[in-house]
Amino acid sequence: MVPTTLEVERLDGTDKVQFRYTFDLPNDTTRFEILSTSQDDGYSITATTGFSEGQQLTWDGKTASPSLTLEYTLPNDSNAGLRRVRTPFVGGQIERGDPPEEGHVDMVYKEPVNFDLDTTVEVTGEGRYVAGTVVLGSYTTYTETSYGQEITLFVPDGVDMAVSPEDAVTALVATERTIQGDPHRDTYVFVQEGQIAAGGAGSTTARVFAGSDLEIYIHEQAHLDEVAYYDRKMGWFTEASATYYGSDFYVVDGELRLKPAKLLERTDPETKWPRGDHHNDSVLAEPSTWDSKTDYQKGSRLLFALDAKLRAATDGDATIHDLMRRVNEEGGYRALNYTEFRGIVVDLGGEGTGSWLDPYVLTSQNPPQPNASAFGPTPTFANGTTNTSGDSRETFEFGIDIPSEDPQAPSPRRWRSTLMGRL
Repeated sequence: MVPTTLEVERLDGTDKVQFRYTFDLPNDTTRFEILSTSQDDGYSITATTGFSEGQQLTWDGKTASPSLTLEYTLPNDSNAGLRRVRTPFVGGQIERGDPPEEGHVDMVYKEPVNFDLDTTVEVTGEGRYVAGTVVLGSYTTYTETSYGQEITLFVPDGVDMAVSPEDAVTALVATERTIQGDPHRDTYVFVQEGQIAAGGAGSTTARVFAGSDLEIYIHEQAHLDEVAYYDRKMGWFTEASATYYGSDFYVVDGELRLKPAKLLERTDPETKWPRGDHHNDSVLAEPSTWDSKTDYQKGSRLLFALDAKLRAATDGDATIHDLMRRVNEEGGYRALNYTEFRGIVVDLGGEGTGSWLDPYVLTSQNPPQPNASAFGPTPTFANGTTNTSGDSRETFEFGIDIPSEDPQAPSPRRWRSTLMGRL
């Protein structure tokens, strides 16, 4: 790790953003080379200090804090006045002198190794640094705190949202409060111009199109709050859980609660179950058998049935929320496998619940229709009816690759783009 200061400045009167890296090299550094930078897509090197230039930038061996300056040219398009600019990637190798006589000897003393930057960012004038990007332009932020974690919504001044920013932030915070067990990290949601219901999430940032209703905000925050990693047989869980929260829950008094209409629709014996594509040839534990919506539809349907099973087995003491917390706690540092996931289910609901789950993950079977009694008294509407019309939408997504939000990440992150549709 090389301690680094990054100074960011929007150059007055121009369409350029300047990035100046200053590297605080250890005293025993013998070699430091910058082998690659972001010199495409509008980035260019404009100045260096303490480097001899060639095919790569080689440290002169004397300057204690060499520096590198790049500029980025803003494109003509913008998101209704809000712009996000990725901080440039800087990569290379470092080598240090004689190893210490005692203690741990790192490979850096024996041969050149790739370095990572331990970066402190300073933004001058216009701009705000957020998760590997600089936010510029005209926008308003809405920030709420949940258990010490800040959730910030960025709304470009030129967009017309389908929901109010206040309601959107309330939905984000309600989701965070419901899905606990994730490590402390602030999250950021950017509203994107466009009157479609869609969104996508990375590690700590998400984007939601202006035409989205609150379901999309809940879905994307569920992704941000899920920090577990999965092996192949558990890959279905990330989209299944976000879809279950986004499509089946809504916000009441700052908390997520099951939608009465959705609950009745899924548990009414007169209602088709399973709804939508049955995915009868798809096995959740075998991604090669999926179609484009299996993990969303079949997976979320299973989680609804599992939620009911947990509630029934524990008299309501264990729910899907407890499952999510445990998954986050146990899957945050390694790839959670199905055996471990099943163990969590057994801890919460007993061995019978684990045995009940097996065929619906490991074979193509669909779970039986749950009974509404597992969720408590049957909900009714103000007029005393149980009419479920108008509440039958579900979420689904498709995967796209976009540039990393982390300036030092070696490869693009996988983002998921959420669309709303009637199925």
